[in-house]
Amino acid sequence: MKRPLFSLAALVTAVLGLPSVGIWIWGAPLEKYLEFPPTTQFIPHARFSWIAFFAYFTFIALVVCPLFIRAFRAARGQRERQGAGRAFPWWGWTAVAWGVIFWVLAWTRFEWFSWFQPHTFAPLWISFIVAVNAYCYRKTGSSLLTGQTRFFLILFPCSAAFWWLFEFLNRFVQNWHYTGAEYGPIRYFALASVSFSTVLPAVLSVQQVVFSLGWLQRGFGSWKNFGLIQSKW
Repeated sequence: MKRPLFSLAALVTAVLGLPSVGIWIWGAPLEKYLEFPPTTQFIPHARFSWIAFFAYFTFIALVVCPLFIRAFRAARGQRERQGAGRAFPWWGWTAVAWGVIFWVLAWTRFEWFSWFQPHTFAPLWISFIVAVNAYCYRKTGSSLLTGQTRFFLILFPCSAAFWWLFEFLNRFVQNWHYTGAEYGPIRYFALASVSFSTVLPAVLSVQQVVFSLGWLQRGFGSWKNFGLIQSKW
């Protein structure tokens, strides 16, 4: 257990430290990169290039299309296995209804809802996460939410911390920024953390559904794994 924790600490230290060291070596003032909340845009970006776009598009298509073709052939004609007599759970339908309601509220401009309008991101994703777990439960009889509840709940704070690392790195490249986020530091941190907390639960819930599909194993199960990372976790 000590070795994985040491590796994680070393990784986080590198992520937090190396960009700052690079700015210091470059001789630029570090303060503007550490502005919080991050509202100032000071890094110029290259203009859109059709040549670069089609080059990336062609490369990605050449890599991804053969994988889609193989997956389609493996899935063709397969009867998806469902749990015997297992219905979609009530909490899944609740999540679907919740998602529909907040989708409507997020894309309309009701005056009475204007105070909560900027905060509909997290409810939408939470409803998606619960609905995906409900589908996985219906299909396999288990899900992260029902079978690994403690791990599922821990994912939320871990996800927030995980995504804050990306936000820190983004300060040095400014590949994205948020509009309508004129808050003080404490409120900005709290509201952003709630939204960031949905990333890992959503990704791992979808992963569990994808891995439960038999055609995925038939299509790619015989491929050799790359043992680049070995962990005892």
